Amino acid sequence: MKKMSLVVALILAGNALFANEADIEKGKEVFKMRCASCHHPINKAVGPALHNVQERHSVDWIWSFVKSSQAMVKNGDAEAVAVFNENNQGIMPDHPDITREDVENIIAFVNTEAEILIAEKENTGIQRPKEEAKAGYRPMVFSQDYWKFIVFGVLVFIVFLVMNTIVNNVSILRKLTHKDSPPNDMEP
Repeated sequence: MKKMSLVVALILAGNALFANEADIEKGKEVFKMRCASCHHPINKAVGPALHNVQERHSVDWIWSFVKSSQAMVKNGDAEAVAVFNENNQGIMPDHPDITREDVENIIAFVNTEAEILIAEKENTGIQRPKEEAKAGYRPMVFSQDYWKFIVFGVLVFIVFLVMNTIVNNVSILRKLTHKDSPPNDMEP
């Protein structure tokens, strides 16, 4: 555990150099509100993994892309078109009100978080289930085994019909057998 604490401390100190006064806590808040539904620090989700994104693109480019990705794609920006195509042409929502400072804070948070996740993964050798993401994974409302739900529903409906038929037949048989017998005050 001491090794883990030392690794995390070194990572945080190293990221402070990039952060240049970036506020990691503010970055965490903005990331959770605007980015976490489609992005993960180290795994590809609906959108790309964001760890070290500043090494793939300039901060100014990232800021422009976050503000209006589709405008950049439509204007033929080669990097924007590549990112758009690499991610199944999924349209990233525009964030016209985001500031450059917000983007820098998000980058600082993501890099710090990614380094912690990588260190945890290397120390344990086990990846937590919530961190596993398959390439091209898109969350669905229904399970991919939706046919099982359909079969189950059909079976429940058939059981209902059979039970209804049995109850109706028993009721008819009772009426027929009681019709021929003399009235009895004791029977309901």
